[in-house]
Amino acid sequence: MTLGEIVRTYRTTHHLTLQQFADRASLSKGYISMLEKGRHPRNGKPIQPSLKTYDSISHAMGMARDELIARTNPEHLLTGKMLSEEPPEALPFDPVSALLDAHDIRTVARNQIGDATPEQVEHLRGKLKDMMNVMFRKD
Repeated sequence: MTLGEIVRTYRTTHHLTLQQFADRASLSKGYISMLEKGRHPRNGKPIQPSLKTYDSISHAMGMARDELIARTNPEHLLTGKMLSEEPPEALPFDPVSALLDAHDIRTVARNQIGDATPEQVEHLRGKLKDMMNVMFRKD
């Protein structure tokens, strides 16, 4: 299996959108989409993920990077051995992440911070902290 096929299977099994999985993995939604399709849309070349990408995805799936790499290694087809037939367990529900996802806060923040200066990033962080304080204030 390719890494993209593994990600798509995990996402659909755990009922996650591209954005939800991308947020868990700290990767972009577009990159996860390209990874699942296996080819770069502009040049048609296969996607070749880095070890850092494997780290991010394995963390999002709650497994060791080595296990994820082994699942993408075609040698298991020759030996007939799979490390685990069970799909990996989902990460525990995180209400703060769910809230951020529900209101597209991560996407807005990521878009705002993209080309921001360090001072602008600090300003946006302060605004986000203020917003979170208001949302979770106990009266």
